Amino acid sequence: MLTANQRLVRKMVVVLFVIGLAVAFAGARHQQTQVAAQVTWQDVSATLQDVEIAKRDLFQSMQEKTGAL
Repeated sequence: MLTANQRLVRKMVVVLFVIGLAVAFAGARHQQTQVAAQVTWQDVSATLQDVEIAKRDLFQSMQEKTGAL
């Protein structure tokens, strides 16, 4: 038979375990969110290349419309 103190200790262990699981889950979710939000240099480089291509296309289009070619 468990005493009142033993039952209280068991309840506290279960509560602390559940709190630990909740904190671990929240930490893992936060870490996943941080990783998903990171911008890599490859992303920046690809975007800059896209901008350069768009600038070149725009310049060519403007030259064609003004008859400079």
